[in-house]
Amino acid sequence: MQYQYVVSAHKASSVLASVSGAFTLPEATDLVLAKNNRIEVHTLTAATGQLRQVGDWALNGKISTLHFFHPSDRLTGCILVTSEKFQFAVLSWDAEEQRVVTESTGEFTEVTGR
Repeated sequence: MQYQYVVSAHKASSVLASVSGAFTLPEATDLVLAKNNRIEVHTLTAATGQLRQVGDWALNGKISTLHFFHPSDRLTGCILVTSEKFQFAVLSWDAEEQRVVTESTGEFTEVTGR
């Protein structure tokens, strides 16, 4: 009997969605990229005008959309991520620990006809 083991050797390189805003710090300009099931956060360095990668992490599921919003009671913004399986997550950045924080998760369900 023959078995095949298939795995991807490289991270995704095509960008599905991108948003910009003050995600890591109130005075920062950040670029957030969605690549298949990964999210990358890059910060624009004002002195040199270059992008510096701040974070890169994987999500369980393929990303469908990415939206940036800025709540009125916060200094930095949040990101709404939706997946192809109708799930969502609201993500924010913890500046002290330099990591992403999941504020909320759930799924879009339709109860019509039940």
